[in-house]
Amino acid sequence: MLAFKIFPQCMCNSDEKIMQTMDFLVNKLGWESEAAARFPNIFSLSFEKRVVPRCSVLQLLRLRGLIDDMPCLGTFLCPTENWFKEKFVVEYPDDIQAELLDLYERRVNVVDFRTMAVEDVKSRS
Repeated sequence: MLAFKIFPQCMCNSDEKIMQTMDFLVNKLGWESEAAARFPNIFSLSFEKRVVPRCSVLQLLRLRGLIDDMPCLGTFLCPTENWFKEKFVVEYPDDIQAELLDLYERRVNVVDFRTMAVEDVKSRS
């Protein structure tokens, strides 16, 4: 109900798209469902081109210890691509910047970072 009050257009999205996004954010990444409800415009974003790549970048930063806590969903999903790259890719050291950019621009399949050990991430480098 909160999502509809904030962004009524979210009801224009298919049930499948909403469920796909919620499943990814809540079950795969561990976000609270209320976090998504506060930013219902995220259901209008491209799942494959925006949600997955940006979440993957932030999860990698978190696993590497470069950020302590995940920012709120609206902070990193809603802004422009240039802003996101400046804030979450370009500002990091060159050694990880290349990996972040590669991860972001490849728009790879969903990676469940919650089950991946930090050593596994380091071995991919």
